[in-house]
Amino acid sequence: MNGRDSLYRLSKYFPISNAVTLRGDSERDYEGQLIFSGPDASIEVEAGKIKGYINGQRSHPKGQLDALIEEHEDSLLRTADKLKQDGTVLVVFSGKWHHIDFHSEPRFEGYLVHLVDGSGGVVTTRYQSEVFDWDEPGMNEGCGFTAFLCGDPATDFESLNRHAKKKMAPFREKGFMENGLPAFDGILWYPSVSGLPYHVTMANADSRKHVSNPGDGTILSATRERIKAVKEAPGAFRGAIVKRKEHRPFNLTLDEVFASTDAVGYWVQTWDGMSDPDATYELAFGKLKHGDVMLTKIDASTDKDALENSYASEWMWSGGSDDTKFRLLAVCSVPGICRDPL
Repeated sequence: MNGRDSLYRLSKYFPISNAVTLRGDSERDYEGQLIFSGPDASIEVEAGKIKGYINGQRSHPKGQLDALIEEHEDSLLRTADKLKQDGTVLVVFSGKWHHIDFHSEPRFEGYLVHLVDGSGGVVTTRYQSEVFDWDEPGMNEGCGFTAFLCGDPATDFESLNRHAKKKMAPFREKGFMENGLPAFDGILWYPSVSGLPYHVTMANADSRKHVSNPGDGTILSATRERIKAVKEAPGAFRGAIVKRKEHRPFNLTLDEVFASTDAVGYWVQTWDGMSDPDATYELAFGKLKHGDVMLTKIDASTDKDALENSYASEWMWSGGSDDTKFRLLAVCSVPGICRDPL
């Protein structure tokens, strides 16, 4: 039987070949499916009982994953029964716990399903079920992530790892990150030849070199790290040491907000001039895109769209549209987030 970490931790999955033999010069190709970022998560179904695991350890009985399992218990049991083969006694859905955005709900993203029989034998397939509302079995199909290989199949993992590093490089750019967190961790490669093993190539360790936010890859962890950083760092404003909780000058740049106040993030508010403004919240990690924008102290009670913040910038034209403006809001209001453990 494959080791426990390999079944319950996607990032540590060790591929098992189903005894398919190929000549050393045989050609084959693998399609790639992007893997969302976050800690390893798995859901175990055995004898009608369901358990959750985070990074290979039993999830908290009153945590986020267990709450999700309880909400989808019937669907999980039905799906596991459909997937079982003769002799299957244990079904493990292996994936990621993904949550990098304040304005999206946390979710389980499945990638592999392990069917374990009574003797410990394992059959592994791709997760292509519709257990949760966000499941899209056809997602990433035919998206162009194809690796054409030849030579000894024993070297496939090393070859696919090189392919993954090239493919993942663009996803470490700003357009594929939220709150200092990468949106994707790696690639699941599935073969065109039946019986060849699946391969999981993770770029997580490499991508962490490009971000300033540590933690487990979730917005909850990032928020805790940001709060800790603000508490530990003394406030500084234009050469003077200040008390973060009390420092509220008439105006300051966004960079100065995070150097001198107790704010951990800021709002980007957009407005088309007709409907109510929309706003998204971002944690302040690393170099900020709008760091030099000046914010002025406001009276939130007279600005119904200020979201209870103490500072706002002037409205500015959005670069992508002539009829949309945006402004920055900071200090005070923070969106709610589930702080239950995993």
